[in-house]
Amino acid sequence: MNPPYSETVRINEIGERLNRTLEPDGAVRARIARAL
Repeated sequence: MNPPYSETVRINEIGERLNRTLEPDGAVRARIARAL
């Protein structure tokens, strides 16, 4: 079951912002990937 496209884009934008600001480690990246 996929979320609406706009919701997916919003989550992706948040993820990109976190990647730029926090540089999360592998575990956090994996958790974000699973959340998407």
